[in-house]
Amino acid sequence: MTLRDELRQIADQAPGADVPDDTWAHAQRSRRSDRSVALAGGVAVVALAAGVGAWLSTSGEPPVPSRDAAAPSSSDGPHHPTADRVQVTCTNEGIELDKRTIAAQPGGVVLVVSSSMPKGSYLAYISDGGGQSGGDRMPADPTTWTLGLAPGDLTLTCAPPGDVEPGPAGHVQVTDPHGYWRGESLADLECTPGALPSWIGGLGGTGDTPEQAVDQVLANFTHLAPATYSAQPAEIGYVDAATQTWVATKNGRPDMTIEVTRMDTRFSAGPERTCGPT
Repeated sequence: MTLRDELRQIADQAPGADVPDDTWAHAQRSRRSDRSVALAGGVAVVALAAGVGAWLSTSGEPPVPSRDAAAPSSSDGPHHPTADRVQVTCTNEGIELDKRTIAAQPGGVVLVVSSSMPKGSYLAYISDGGGQSGGDRMPADPTTWTLGLAPGDLTLTCAPPGDVEPGPAGHVQVTDPHGYWRGESLADLECTPGALPSWIGGLGGTGDTPEQAVDQVLANFTHLAPATYSAQPAEIGYVDAATQTWVATKNGRPDMTIEVTRMDTRFSAGPERTCGPT
């Protein structure tokens, strides 16, 4: 079995991702469904998505960095010392890992990534347990990434820029001895993941607390199309992830998800995807 076959098989078998983890541009989660939707008031929105499995199967251009606020960066992750991490080094000869097992942290799975490959190369990451799968451009200098990858087998692959076959894969077993991963899904909350639209501007919100940021989002939607909105945080993903998922109801029915991101001492929120038929 080739590497491409192995990664495609992992992507096909992985459950739908409910956690907001940086995948590629307009493709925050793997294997999402693309649909077009229309916002009230006649504002057309277009579903933009390209799952991990799609990239692996088409052998097209490599993914571009995710727009997700929870994308890997040195500023993401828990606000306290990290007890466990994996050193990931990508070279033209292959991938190097300093360990094969890692314990998840409150904010997610911590990788320290560096690369001597050509500029524009990527590190692709896929978990067979679900969560955030995708890929991001690799830095030359060691940089800490905190990923919302579920416990299970994590496949890491270094991919050069352009239409080039990825290199050999490395595997890391992610454990969760302290129970930081929360297994609730959107389906449990009667919100079947629907379309990922390109929302019009001006619907986001900010605040000193997550509640304030979400309330601003709901007020913006109420102004756009009068209705009764409310929202509750979902027990999805890691307990201290930089980005958390909320589920909003419209007139008592699940309507959409809202992503709430911690930014130092403040929070930002914005609509993410619609809830499909329940």
